[in-house]
Amino acid sequence: MDWKRKTLRLFPLLFLVASPGVFGQDRGGGQHPEGDFLRGAAEYFNVAPREAVVISQWGLRPAEVPVVLFLSGRAGVSPAVAAACAAKA
Repeated sequence: MDWKRKTLRLFPLLFLVASPGVFGQDRGGGQHPEGDFLRGAAEYFNVAPREAVVISQWGLRPAEVPVVLFLSGRAGVSPAVAAACAAKA
């Protein structure tokens, strides 16, 4: 009976692994994955998408932009201030 419980627990995980197309969807045809990533981060943190793009042009890697947006929201400062601090570090 114990092996049935383990099997039932693993079934959802196997379903997610077997369907990679669900997580690989993109809206713009996949031509600009960096822009899609920045737009998604901006939408998640309720910031204008253009502001996320500007922050990424300050010498930060695209993966650092969500961190800057998170920290700026927690600190109560604008993302530009947090990006300037991150660019100096």
